[in-house]
Amino acid sequence: MPGHYDKLLSVSSLIIFESKHIRRVWNESEQKWYFSVQDVIEILTESKDIKQYVKKLKSGDPILSDNWGTICTLVEMKAADGKIRKVKAANTESLLRIIQSIPSPKAAPFKCWLTKIETGFIKSPSVFIIANIAKGLDVPIEDLLK
Repeated sequence: MPGHYDKLLSVSSLIIFESKHIRRVWNESEQKWYFSVQDVIEILTESKDIKQYVKKLKSGDPILSDNWGTICTLVEMKAADGKIRKVKAANTESLLRIIQSIPSPKAAPFKCWLTKIETGFIKSPSVFIIANIAKGLDVPIEDLLK
């Protein structure tokens, strides 16, 4: 059951920038966090229509537009209604590329904050993965650590 196992290894969390939540998911195989592109753009631009903003952003930056499919990837994250949905997400490097194209006074502070998040935390949340497996299998964590 690869799909079931993948879900058990999915570690997600919310982080906060200026009182706004940003969803993120850990990709164990790449050892990288993936952040919700929508959440970041919403914070930086305060746009109410993210899809239209992204269209405008891509039309003003042909290189970003041409590479959008590799810069962003679909990742399952919990939506505001509690349901799991596939959303556009980007790792730190790709997110910095997107932010480069956003004219916002919040862009520079956000990039500094993102760098601190990336370097200031443990990159591999193994403890959380073990906890999720234990919860999914309904066994004590200690049994998995033996």
